[in-house]
Amino acid sequence: MKAGRSNRSGAGVAAVSGSGHRRPGGSPLVRLGALLCLLIFLPVVAADEPDPDPSRETTDPPTLRIRGLGLIDNRKLKRLILQTHPEKKQGQPFDSNFIEDAFVVLRNHLNNDGYQEAVVHAELMLTSGELVKVDWNGKTELEVPRPLAVKRARFGTDRGPLFHFEALEIHGLSAIPVQQATEFFYKTDMLLRLKSNRRFSRSQLNNSVANLRQHLVNLGHRNAAVTVTELTQDTETGAVRVKIDVEEGRMHRVAGVNVVVMDPGGIAVAGSQQVEVAEPWSPHWQQDFALQLRNEQYRRGRPDARARLDNIRSEERAGVVFEHLEARVDPGPEVELGDVRFEGYRKTR
Repeated sequence: MKAGRSNRSGAGVAAVSGSGHRRPGGSPLVRLGALLCLLIFLPVVAADEPDPDPSRETTDPPTLRIRGLGLIDNRKLKRLILQTHPEKKQGQPFDSNFIEDAFVVLRNHLNNDGYQEAVVHAELMLTSGELVKVDWNGKTELEVPRPLAVKRARFGTDRGPLFHFEALEIHGLSAIPVQQATEFFYKTDMLLRLKSNRRFSRSQLNNSVANLRQHLVNLGHRNAAVTVTELTQDTETGAVRVKIDVEEGRMHRVAGVNVVVMDPGGIAVAGSQQVEVAEPWSPHWQQDFALQLRNEQYRRGRPDARARLDNIRSEERAGVVFEHLEARVDPGPEVELGDVRFEGYRKTR
């Protein structure tokens, strides 16, 4: 009995390699059979595959690469450019229109970021194997050869100096502090006074001027004017100095509103309501008050209600113009809610 156990143990050891693991692949006969099957059936599988059509072109889709704007902006602008021409994702080469649009998108992005002297470079590999290089600074005419069939486009940038607010002067402002008005142009509450926190661009300046004026209008200065009177730029350092004049005009306030509700025939219902208001007369207040009047009719089951405010008369006292308004409310027909039925819900009650 001991000899039998010794033989079985010896057989088990013979099937294991010196490292204690079983040798992969099985016995030599099994490996030889697998090799013969592969040699026999491989020609059959290859014969079943259809022959490639020599007349069918197999071209790779064109590639676009952008560098010099940072990792995030590079990817964001690449996606934006490709979205403007979705047909290019189907493998068609880039044409002249695509290249021109890419130049415009990149140049506008740099300009809005404060790089007004930036130059965009492009290396275009054509399908014919020719390499074309195009540069554009955004000031001269963009000259892209026509026609073009580009299989690889590489865009780079030379950003130049960062244009920034070096000095900002605001004159004639009394409705709000000058520091608060400066916030419309750049942030003033930063710990470090960095150029990147005071970026300058013409579009950003125009938006800031418009926003400052709109803020004054919302405060009641309906005729306010904000004008850029002086603008100097240093193209070497990017320093910009701006002077702004503000004409606030007179303050307009709402003295009261006479609310008149109309019947379906357009005739005023007896018993109008006089509402005393002590608010600046601004477009925001006017919209909010009209919405409040419509909401009152909505709660009464009149979803088509409309409200309109008209200026009846004005009077000036101590440099302030008080406006007397009339609100005409058209309630519209009354609507009753019928049966309510919910469809398509499965996980809610």
